[in-house]
Amino acid sequence: MSTEASATAGASETPLNFLQSIAQSDPSPQVLHLLSEEIASLIKQSTDLCAPYLYAVAKQFPAYHVAISSASVAEAHADNRAVASRENDPSQSLSTIVSTVGFAVSQCQPRTEISKSGILAVLSQQLPPAHLLHHIHVEFLQACIFAEQYSFAESHLGETWPRPSPLVSVTHVLRYYYLRGCVHMACGNKRLAVRCFWTCLSIPGDAVSAIQIAAWKKMVLVQCLRLTEQGYVSDPLDPLAYPKTVSERLNRLINLALCMQPLSAASEPEDNPEIVHMVEATTPIGDDDQDVVEAEGIRTEKLDEKKNQAVNMSIYGYLAKDFINVDRAAFARLVDENNDVFVEDGNLGMVQQCQQALIRRYVYQLSSIYSVIPLEQLAGMLQVEVDAARCLLLKLAVDHAWEIGIQKSDVGTVVVTLPPLPSTNVDESMSDMMQLAVMVRDLDVSIATSNKFMSLVRKENSKNGRAKSSKSAPKEVENAII
Repeated sequence: MSTEASATAGASETPLNFLQSIAQSDPSPQVLHLLSEEIASLIKQSTDLCAPYLYAVAKQFPAYHVAISSASVAEAHADNRAVASRENDPSQSLSTIVSTVGFAVSQCQPRTEISKSGILAVLSQQLPPAHLLHHIHVEFLQACIFAEQYSFAESHLGETWPRPSPLVSVTHVLRYYYLRGCVHMACGNKRLAVRCFWTCLSIPGDAVSAIQIAAWKKMVLVQCLRLTEQGYVSDPLDPLAYPKTVSERLNRLINLALCMQPLSAASEPEDNPEIVHMVEATTPIGDDDQDVVEAEGIRTEKLDEKKNQAVNMSIYGYLAKDFINVDRAAFARLVDENNDVFVEDGNLGMVQQCQQALIRRYVYQLSSIYSVIPLEQLAGMLQVEVDAARCLLLKLAVDHAWEIGIQKSDVGTVVVTLPPLPSTNVDESMSDMMQLAVMVRDLDVSIATSNKFMSLVRKENSKNGRAKSSKSAPKEVENAII
């Protein structure tokens, strides 16, 4: 069947017809192997084949009937050279097919074809154990994201933190935690989203990965949204915080971005004339100097790329600072000036969420200034309609158990009563202190009502021959605490 299908595909059928015939065939390991050969390379040359390829893989993928387990992965890793040299090896075919699926879902149009093909359900059934990270996990997440099936993806994640299998690369690990962070973020689970992006940044490396830069940008925005949920407090979360365990190169790049001048100042023309790239310089050079000039040109190009990355990242840094300072005008101006940057990064939706969340933070700030304020005046300060302001206040009251009052005054004006915002950011250390205080209070009550303690107090007072306060503890007080 394999030979016949190959001959048919190569001689009489177009790649499209071949994929359609594969999608209609019964699942077979031999037929499935054909999807990892020449047809896989054709997918990257013709995006029209992406959807048919997904249908074909979805039909044939169950032919393996086995999800990669930790034992099989370890065995494959131990015999890696033999596996690589073996023709028609199922592990190699599986790796090629899964990676091709990851590319196909990113180019598939319309995206609704991803879900219709059934590839999501098939991949979910073939996922390896949750504690072991495999490249199938990575491409499954990518397929769910492009299909916008975030809840389906999250239902297969839970809160497990898988360890990489020996066969996955660093890029797979970076992609997994970045894509997983995007899934949690889309499902509204900001805590796990930040944890995933944090893990992505913590992965060591000799060079700065574009995936880590993208993770840092999204983490800044998610941290801003988490700051809104925290309420308006004197010691808020820092949206610009990042792991201390980041690589040295990434740490330098982030620090450079956070220390740069505002974008408007950075974009102003410099006094120096335009510098011509050294490789493209028109000045004649000798043969002996050619290698030196080319090396310097590459170095200059890398420095320019690093500077551009830092400038791009600095936009997010200033965005977060404006968010912390509740500077709505500066935030809006920064969004308008860099709209193209956010679109290119795929973060425009999150930036708009932050812009809406900034209205909430402004209400938190106003609650520390005004106890009572007319609803119309409040709506004007928030730059929203009166009905929108009313809805926002009601939502804040529900979300934070905040007893906001909205009622008519004697003169017919609708006024808003803003009591102090309830504290919603009790961290673990504060919680431990509160629990300790309760324990000490209970201990005081237990001691004060202890018959043994009171008899020791009377005995001590009688022994010393002077009256003592019932609150003072005798030397034997440690013995009274049972």
